[in-house]
Amino acid sequence: MITVSLPRHTIISANRNLHYHVKANMARQLRSQAFWIAKAAKETYPGPVDMIITFSWPPTARRRDRMNLSLTIKHLVDGMVDAGVILDDNDKIIRSEHLVTADEPCQDAYGVVLDFEFHPIEVAA
Repeated sequence: MITVSLPRHTIISANRNLHYHVKANMARQLRSQAFWIAKAAKETYPGPVDMIITFSWPPTARRRDRMNLSLTIKHLVDGMVDAGVILDDNDKIIRSEHLVTADEPCQDAYGVVLDFEFHPIEVAA
């Protein structure tokens, strides 16, 4: 499992309008952060995988929407590809994505914790 903890200001939300230079800088930072976290985890999956992402939100009364973080997830997965965790992030390698909200809130007061799990898929020859 690869765990990435993100403060709220580093999240690229689908509901947030940002200047393209700001968004590009944030994307570069997310990709770099995921690269170094994935390198440290030393996980590699040479073939197709199912990807499960578990979201842990802080304990607040706010309503949460996992799908708003799709842009953030894209850049994090790109960083994991750069680190060699998976070969690519295309549909032949990542066969399915499952987005799950954790039962327990995270301990971070302001942001989200994402746990990435990759489950290898056996491919018939």
